[in-house]
Amino acid sequence: MTERKLASIQRIAEIKSIPDADLICAYRINGWWVVGKKDEFIVDDLVVYIEVDSWIPTHLAPFLSKGKEPKEYMGIKGERLRTIKLKKQISQGLILGIDTIDSFLINEGDAITDYFSIIKWEAPTEFLSAAAKGNFPSFIPKTDQERIQNIPRELKAYNNQDDLWQRSEKIDGSSITIFVNAEESGVCSRNLELKEDDTNTWWKLTKQYNIIDKIKSMNRNLAIQGEIYGSSINGNLYNLTDQRLMVYNIYDIDNNEYLNPEEALNICIEYSIPHVPVINNTNIKGTMQDFIDKADGNSIINPLCIKEGDVYKNLITKESFKVISNSYLLKRD
Repeated sequence: MTERKLASIQRIAEIKSIPDADLICAYRINGWWVVGKKDEFIVDDLVVYIEVDSWIPTHLAPFLSKGKEPKEYMGIKGERLRTIKLKKQISQGLILGIDTIDSFLINEGDAITDYFSIIKWEAPTEFLSAAAKGNFPSFIPKTDQERIQNIPRELKAYNNQDDLWQRSEKIDGSSITIFVNAEESGVCSRNLELKEDDTNTWWKLTKQYNIIDKIKSMNRNLAIQGEIYGSSINGNLYNLTDQRLMVYNIYDIDNNEYLNPEEALNICIEYSIPHVPVINNTNIKGTMQDFIDKADGNSIINPLCIKEGDVYKNLITKESFKVISNSYLLKRD
């Protein structure tokens, strides 16, 4: 997994017209389609591409506020980039001209998130929170899996390999990390280690599943990472009346590496720790659009509800990527 590039230098790969639209067209950046002004760019132009769920400062793109007073998030006036549909064309992200940055930064693929003071928007916490004990532990990585739209070259290479990949359902919730490292143990939200408190959601679920004691019984220094989801969490996509936890990764602290996906799954089975639903083990064969289409569908957690998407993990190399359902994005946004 790699840190997510919210803003980067990319190249216009393709342009297509939109039926019944005279002033706009769709531009393709890697696997993303973005609606913009017609004739603003041509194929092979280098541009600034900003991903959905980025919080865009007002000075960078004032038109996103549509003439209204800008919103505020984390002390920054601006707007959140959403997945939208215009004239039946899905648009995901924002394209700006290369002249918005200094020329010395113009290298295709470079991340320029910090240059624009862009941060990732995250849904506000709706459930009982916890007091911070300190920063997220430095000995555990905090990363964001790459979306399939950002890895067209890698996807082409995967299609030429016969490696098996674990395909699992991506869970819509709030991040949790539970760790044991020698004499130290703790529970973290996405950004902070939390003080022990039986009433907050993270610690309550950790104790409900007895996870710290289970890790200690393995005689290993591990960090279990997952999602908490359900009632009052991130909009409760699954229409549940309770709150639950599911694991998607286990990190070996001593060896500084994630466990093989199958080993992590087997540990969860052996110790009765809920693991994200595994759909199957599969080869990576198909176009990007094939995988995006497959990400739509109903959740295994509640078949009456749509799912957020899929996660693919290589059973040998441990490479991974995620595919977010467009149906989910349009419903959520």
